[in-house]
Amino acid sequence: MESTRNDIYERVTAQIIQALERGAGTYRMPWHRTGGDTFAPLNAQSRKPYRGVNVLSLWAAADHYG
Repeated sequence: MESTRNDIYERVTAQIIQALERGAGTYRMPWHRTGGDTFAPLNAQSRKPYRGVNVLSLWAAADHYG
């Protein structure tokens, strides 16, 4: 279990570092955009909002993939 948790932390840290290295560009913080879904990503099956670092990871992925 501990190695799985570390893998997740490493993956999220790598995403943050990559985003920082790419620079700001035309980036707008998700909470400054319009539309409720950009602020609180929802689980497609349960419809519950994601929380914590999952939100940051999903925002980074959404920004990366457009």
